[in-house]
Amino acid sequence: MNSRRIWGRLVVASIGACVGVGSLAGAASAATTTECRGTIGAETISGKLVVPEGASCELDGTTIDGGVLVERGGSLITKYGSTVNIARSVRAIGARFLQLEAEGVIGGEVLSQETAEETILQRGTVDHQVRILSPGTSGAEILEETGMGQLAIVGGQNVDRLSVRGSSFARGARINHNVFSEGAALNDQGLEVEGSTMSEGLSIVDNEDVLLSVDGNNVKGSAKINANLLAAGRYRSEVWENTIENRLACIGDTPESQFYAYRNTAANKVGECRE
Repeated sequence: MNSRRIWGRLVVASIGACVGVGSLAGAASAATTTECRGTIGAETISGKLVVPEGASCELDGTTIDGGVLVERGGSLITKYGSTVNIARSVRAIGARFLQLEAEGVIGGEVLSQETAEETILQRGTVDHQVRILSPGTSGAEILEETGMGQLAIVGGQNVDRLSVRGSSFARGARINHNVFSEGAALNDQGLEVEGSTMSEGLSIVDNEDVLLSVDGNNVKGSAKINANLLAAGRYRSEVWENTIENRLACIGDTPESQFYAYRNTAANKVGECRE
C-alpha cells in the first residue's frame, strides 16, 4: 500500500500482480482512491473519490473517472454553474447533505440514504436510478433533472418538503411512505410534483400529514395517488391539469374535504380524481 498527499488531498494507490502458472509474465491492475476535503477544481480525478466522515467537499468543473462515496456526516456539493461529470455512482449514507447542482452526467445511480439535511439534484443527468431513502428534515428537491432510471423518495420522517419540478424520469417515480412535519402545511410546504414527465408511471402512496400539489405533469402509463393522509392548511391538496396516458386513480385520500382534482386528462379516472 502506497499513500501520498497531493494538493491537500490524500491519494491511495493499490497495485497487485498476478503471475500465471508456468509463466514469468504478470498482469497488473491498479485502483486509486482520492479523499476530498475542501474544493477540487477543473481537473480529472482517476478512480474513486471519497468524502471522509465529517468532511465537506465541493467539485467545481471536475471530472471523476470512477464513483463518489460520501461517508457519514460528510457533505458534497457540485457547484452550480459548473459542469461536473462522474463516470459511476454517487452514494451517500448518513451524510450531512448532498447538493448536486452542477450540469453534467452521473454514469451510475444516485443514492442518498438517511441524509440529515437536504438532498438536491438540479439540471444534471443521471444514467440510472435516483434513490432518496429516509430523507432528512429539509427533504429533497429535484429541479430540471433528467433520469434514465426511476426516481424513488421513500420513508422520510418529519420532512418539511419534497419537490420534483421540471424533471424527467424514464422509469417513472415513486414517492411513498413519507411523514411530513406538523408545521409543513402551515408554511405551505409539502409534496410537489409539477411540470414533470414520468415515462413509466407515477406513484404517490401512503404519505402522512401531507399537502399535495400534483400539477401539469405528463405521465406515460398510469398514476396512482392513494391512501394519503392530507394535512389541514391554508390550501387544499390539488391534483390538476395532468395528462395521464392510462389510468388516474385517487383512492382513499383523506379527509376528502382537503382534496381537489380538476382538469386532468386520462383514459380512465377513478376515486377522488373523477370530475
